[in-house]
Amino acid sequence: MTRASLATIVRMPEDVGYPLRLPAELKAKLTVWARHERRSLNAQIVFLLEKAVDQVDPSVVVVEQRVARRDALQSEVADGRRPRPSRRRGTRPQ
Repeated sequence: MTRASLATIVRMPEDVGYPLRLPAELKAKLTVWARHERRSLNAQIVFLLEKAVDQVDPSVVVVEQRVARRDALQSEVADGRRPRPSRRRGTRPQ
């Protein structure tokens, strides 16, 4: 049974292609690692990215976004410019 016919039965999620540029040395290391883990290079990269994303604490990302916004506002005020309003809906300025 082909992947296409299996996808109609199982409803597999569609993968999205993305061209990725890697330094040659990194690609070589990933290739060796993938072979050791008995995965394709693509499967190894996806595995590592999913593992890294799962380890990110969402609260850290939110804090970093708020710090970046604060820094941008401070810079605009210091330059004598009027700060741009937040683009998020339903929030009040702090």
